[in-house]
Amino acid sequence: MNNCQYTIIDRTKELPLVSVAMLAYNHEKYIAEAIESVLNQKTDFLIDLVIAEDCSTDKTRSIVLDYQSKNPGKIKLILQNKNVGLKQNKHDLFFNLKGIYVAVLEGDDYWTDPFKLQKQVFFLENNRDFTFSMGKVDILTEKTGLIRKKKEHVNPANKEFFTLKDYLKAPFSHTSTFVFKRADKFPNWFWEVYAADQSLVVVMAETGKIKYHNELFSVYRENEFSVSYKRDLKKFREEDFFNLNNINSFTDYKYNWIIKLRKLNSYILALQLNNRNKALVFIFKIVNNLIYRTIKLIF
Repeated sequence: MNNCQYTIIDRTKELPLVSVAMLAYNHEKYIAEAIESVLNQKTDFLIDLVIAEDCSTDKTRSIVLDYQSKNPGKIKLILQNKNVGLKQNKHDLFFNLKGIYVAVLEGDDYWTDPFKLQKQVFFLENNRDFTFSMGKVDILTEKTGLIRKKKEHVNPANKEFFTLKDYLKAPFSHTSTFVFKRADKFPNWFWEVYAADQSLVVVMAETGKIKYHNELFSVYRENEFSVSYKRDLKKFREEDFFNLNNINSFTDYKYNWIIKLRKLNSYILALQLNNRNKALVFIFKIVNNLIYRTIKLIF
């Protein structure tokens, strides 16, 4: 990544057990709720909130500066001197975390459980064969204001743990629930991935088990700034293929056939998202469900 210039405001003094990593850009309507959900966490260990603000065009920066001034011992700011984009901002954020564990929460999402971090860190500390923790998430659709449950292809109530193979078959949960041990190094391709949720799990859970808590931990907001918001068909497919190809290489092609079917799924999903013909959309959904079922049965 390029060496970009940014300003750090950091008056935290003690080493936290958990650093909460928050990306922020044009989140003036939501970021107060996100920050409050972090400050409301009840833990018996220290946490800090590190916000990387990417030179927003709205009032996001003034909001995070206000929160930092009122909570100088808990909030650290990384203020980009110019807009650098999601990838570079993510890079700068991750290289300025100092907690033993990392929790992820973007500026337009929020946590619902004040004991979220306590539960997840306690579990990881007492189960060292687990390297990743996540939980259930609801989805808030910005246009309607309605909250719905995220549909999953797995049920955390049925398994004590999941493996990376389980996750790659049909990725579950959401970045806003993730907790994992901080890594000192990431593969170069990680910084080039647009949506890093799957890549994070692959890199951090390659050598351990995944705990999927059967509890609601967060709300993910679907809006025009969301990474997964509907995008151009070609760009959507290219980004997902780039991600899957790098995951395949990183895992030494152990899950090659799963990745191939996932790429087929990605292609059909892109067609589904960009098609207004209801009959075709229905057919695409059926085909995608068949692909998921095939992956689950065969692998």
